[in-house]
Amino acid sequence: MLFRSLLPSWKFFEDIGDNAVLYYKTQNSTENSDGSWSEWQTFHQPIVRRTWHLLFNPFLNLQLAEKSALQHAVAQLSTTESESLISLKIIESMVAGKIYSGTLAFQFKIALHSEGDTEDIYTSPVVNR
Repeated sequence: MLFRSLLPSWKFFEDIGDNAVLYYKTQNSTENSDGSWSEWQTFHQPIVRRTWHLLFNPFLNLQLAEKSALQHAVAQLSTTESESLISLKIIESMVAGKIYSGTLAFQFKIALHSEGDTEDIYTSPVVNR
């Protein structure tokens, strides 16, 4: 597990046309909310780059590690049953770490984008918190 986090996925050199994107949606529990689901949101937001990021940029390093985990999951989804994949559990943990504590439940999906076409390749079951 630790070894995988140290080595990036080089799969992106093979699949130049496809771009894996992670989306998530939440069910919030606030006083003004009726428990409805939010719209699908992109997990990776653009990072504002600064000059000092050339020397120290932990946010970009984290994003690269997350995208590497996403690429591993996409590669494994085509060959293995989705219920038994550790990489999907890693992605579930990534999403759970990003959402705030007032969330009742969340769900994520992985989509492939290529030349204006979008294909959902995996949608998780609802994860209750």
